[in-house]
Amino acid sequence: MEIIELSEPFPLTVTERSTDKPHVGEIIHRMLIDLGVEKRFDEPNPYQFEKGFVWERLLSMALPNVAERPGEIEQDGIICSPDGIGYSDWVQDTVVEEYKCTARSSSHNPGNNVGWMMQIKAYCKAVGVTNVVMRILHLNGDYKTDRNPTPKTYLIQFTQGEIDTNWNAILNYARDRGLV
Repeated sequence: MEIIELSEPFPLTVTERSTDKPHVGEIIHRMLIDLGVEKRFDEPNPYQFEKGFVWERLLSMALPNVAERPGEIEQDGIICSPDGIGYSDWVQDTVVEEYKCTARSSSHNPGNNVGWMMQIKAYCKAVGVTNVVMRILHLNGDYKTDRNPTPKTYLIQFTQGEIDTNWNAILNYARDRGLV
């Protein structure tokens, strides 16, 4: 038997930006680096993003009537791009849908991920809602009893005060650095 590794380019998803305005995710990442919560990476690995895009496409096909993909939404000169906006029977109201595909353990509460919480609160601000349905695929389960991919769904409810405080922090940071 002979096995030959072939060099073949992987067709990465290209996300075209309709504007040169900053994306809320970029601002949050810079904030968290400045706060020492996240590390600076020279060049993000496009395959890290690609696994998320694949999860988003899978959920869009598996749950076609759950949410509409809104595209980019501008709030105070900052671009937000929630994965979806839909109606939730759990809260009988409109919600932001957010999808994550991660190597983080399924035993971790998503509320402990500062970046994720900042991001979804920002999306709530842009959409004008206080509830999020977060669908997370944990690629390696809990790393203890189960190392298989584990999907989890969470309903996250914020107060308007939490959303506004978060947005003001993001907007003030962006203004202080000349990003908006």
